[in-house]
Amino acid sequence: MSPHVKRRRRIIPGSFQMRLLWTFLGMSALSLFAQSLLIQYYVSQFANAMPSGGDHLMDALPGMALKIVVISFAILLPATFLLGVAATFRIAGPVYRFETYLEQVTKGEATGPCRIRKEDHLQRLCELINSALETARREGSASVEGSPDDQADERRAA
Repeated sequence: MSPHVKRRRRIIPGSFQMRLLWTFLGMSALSLFAQSLLIQYYVSQFANAMPSGGDHLMDALPGMALKIVVISFAILLPATFLLGVAATFRIAGPVYRFETYLEQVTKGEATGPCRIRKEDHLQRLCELINSALETARREGSASVEGSPDDQADERRAA
């Protein structure tokens, strides 16, 4: 992939990115639920301390709490998802690229160096992968040229 290519998918299914997004959503949902319980607790404490009208507030509290939770979830969970996609896009994309590149190297299909876009994170890791593979290729070709079988063939020929 050349560095200037625009990535078509912002979400990589079944990947590191999805696990991060589910973690973000779970943490947000748990926080919203805890917040709604705290609000309900303190409003009920306030209603019990009211000299008049507290009973009416206590009766209305479960319905209000449910509305608050539903509205909060409807607004904040999609926002958390979108922010999570934006936050993980420049990390999960390169990780996915490294995985596919290394699979190609293993199968002997990759001929050039691994490349990611300039804007992506993990540039240094990409450079290290390319360096390590280049070193392994050099050492592999050097060991093939100087292998004991080659040396024995040279001695027989001489």
